[in-house]
Amino acid sequence: MKKNIVIAALLSLCMYGTSASAGEVLFGAKAGLVDFDTPDSDPAINGGIMIGKDFWRLGIFKAGIEGEFTTSVVDGEIGNTDADFQSLGGYGYIRSRGPVYFIGRLGIVSAEVNDIDDTDTSIGVGVGFRGLGLDWEVEYTQYEVEWLDVDMISVGILF
Repeated sequence: MKKNIVIAALLSLCMYGTSASAGEVLFGAKAGLVDFDTPDSDPAINGGIMIGKDFWRLGIFKAGIEGEFTTSVVDGEIGNTDADFQSLGGYGYIRSRGPVYFIGRLGIVSAEVNDIDDTDTSIGVGVGFRGLGLDWEVEYTQYEVEWLDVDMISVGILF
């Protein structure tokens, strides 16, 4: 829990500096399947929110930072035990420009599976497209919680 507070404070500090910077502010929501990479497990369904800020335009790419929180909406299972997953993290990202775009992100995440919690790096890749005034994204993100690899495939929208 102490790690979550530290990460939340760092995200708040990063977001504080965004008001004076040029660039787009991103707000979004996502939902997806969380797979616990262990035998005899069933996936959880997570939902989450994110806030981000573009800081740089680098040719065909834009880059920035984002904060994200996800939590289990429907618990999965590991063995015969219910398994829930939560994550709170900060990422640096790049997104290509255009109606169909690439997403790459790398961050530090405090993640928890049941009572096991760990802070580690996280990586994500995905694709998105613009339509109906929103950005629609499909993304794969990998987390590590102590000895357990956790994979999330999500669908999200950015406002």
